Amino acid sequence: MDWDLVAASIARQQHSLLTIEQARAAGIPEHHMKLRIRQGRWERVHRGVYRIAGAASNPHQTLMAASLATGGVVSHRSAAELWAFDGTERGWAEVTVETSHRPRIESVRVHRTKDLNPQTSRFGIPLTNPMRTIVDLGLAVPRWTVQRAMDDALGRKLVSVEGLVQIWRDVARPGRNGSGVLRSLLEERLPFPSATRLEKAMLRLHRDHGLPEPLCEHDVFDDRGRFVGRVDFVHLEPRVVIEVDGYATHSSPEAFVTDRQRDRKLRALGWTVLRFTWLEVMYAPREVADEIRPFLATSAVS
Repeated sequence: MDWDLVAASIARQQHSLLTIEQARAAGIPEHHMKLRIRQGRWERVHRGVYRIAGAASNPHQTLMAASLATGGVVSHRSAAELWAFDGTERGWAEVTVETSHRPRIESVRVHRTKDLNPQTSRFGIPLTNPMRTIVDLGLAVPRWTVQRAMDDALGRKLVSVEGLVQIWRDVARPGRNGSGVLRSLLEERLPFPSATRLEKAMLRLHRDHGLPEPLCEHDVFDDRGRFVGRVDFVHLEPRVVIEVDGYATHSSPEAFVTDRQRDRKLRALGWTVLRFTWLEVMYAPREVADEIRPFLATSAVS
């Protein structure tokens, strides 16, 4: 058996790289591997990952090596580079692995997650798909960079607004690192729902998830009868106020400050104030309900 041909066949599919585990699985004897390493015909890239001697190093090979060494998928800035998103930073080696896996590879930035999907491949390299890449970029780069990447991906039809909403729902759950950037960008592109539609959505959210129905557009007064403010939704007995915000830049700085001042007044009077974006209410109702429920349940028990 010509073991060099076997090794070359593996490496040909992986930018001139192979791993010791792949070589073993192909039946290449241990003594042959050790000899090729000693002779310099296999050049070490990372622990357990080798390059066939004479093969030129390049960015694709670097990212393939990072994936092979960690068992992860190329992600974040590195995935954005492979997708050639506008404004992408070059030269990073970033991968994402399952939470239980803790590889430490020099010069490779490793992220950990409970959900590696959705993923695909490009140039033979496993990586996050365009939509997931945009989600992850929110954790790694400034908002304007994510916006450039998103607009580029939309223009090239690599993603759609509807697809990004779906990935935000499925992967970038509210509270997940990076999801806030995608959420705000989506809110810029999706029309703000009418007050009637938003009210119906909130009432449906409560009904579908077993929560008591709130009052809508309710005026709150302090103990001396002074007007504090009109709130979007309220549960009177638990003293829980629910506010639904639009995209932040659609509000003036004065309105933002006024809202927060009112929140402080309400809390001082014993109200719990919960704020959600309209995107969360419309497209992630289960998560919103799960966040509201403990405040209602605690009050019921007490």
